[in-house]
Amino acid sequence: MREATMSDPLPRPGRRRPIDPDILVERHRLALMSMTSTEALDRFAARLGIDTRSLARRFVTALSERAGIDYEQMLRVELAREGVDSVLADRARIGPRLLMWSAATTDMFTVCGADRRPAWRDTFTPEDLGSGRVSTVAALKAIELAGHWIAEWGAQAGTLRLNLATNQGIDLAGLHRFAGGVSVVVDVAAVPLDNPAAQQCLHREPVSSRYLDLTDLLHPPGAPA
Repeated sequence: MREATMSDPLPRPGRRRPIDPDILVERHRLALMSMTSTEALDRFAARLGIDTRSLARRFVTALSERAGIDYEQMLRVELAREGVDSVLADRARIGPRLLMWSAATTDMFTVCGADRRPAWRDTFTPEDLGSGRVSTVAALKAIELAGHWIAEWGAQAGTLRLNLATNQGIDLAGLHRFAGGVSVVVDVAAVPLDNPAAQQCLHREPVSSRYLDLTDLLHPPGAPA
């Protein structure tokens, strides 16, 4: 974990209890999955008393094994973005902020807008299925849609909070590269419970994105950033 975590105040002597990162991650799994940065994970770990290198290593392992969170991949993506995304980030900061949800079955994807209604649902193409990563492809469809509507709105760039139905097998680096190519700064989280896109995957009727309005995708005040 980042060195900053190790500088947080230690618990007062005499009041420390044994810490088991596996139990902590299991207990807070859903909250951890909703976090979109290593900084947020580090702050959370510090509050839980994970303040040594040994505990940090066990925490990172528990994140992967119990919550499907690849901390090292997240960190690599963040470090890569720091050097190349400054112009995009500045443009996105004054552009529209969108909120979307994505999910996939073995042959279909569903994308929902901020209003939790289906914005796009269709079958995968043979090329999509050939990748073997349907959840990643569903996320790419959401980013593609966000980029299209940001451009239609007339902005140079925008931001997208993307809530996935699962984080298993997700190519985070690929999502961020694709997002940069369509002028989107994307924050990716996993929200497996009460995910409208996952619920809408129970339906099979295609939903065309051509009738969307940007207001259907705008990030509502008070929703997770």
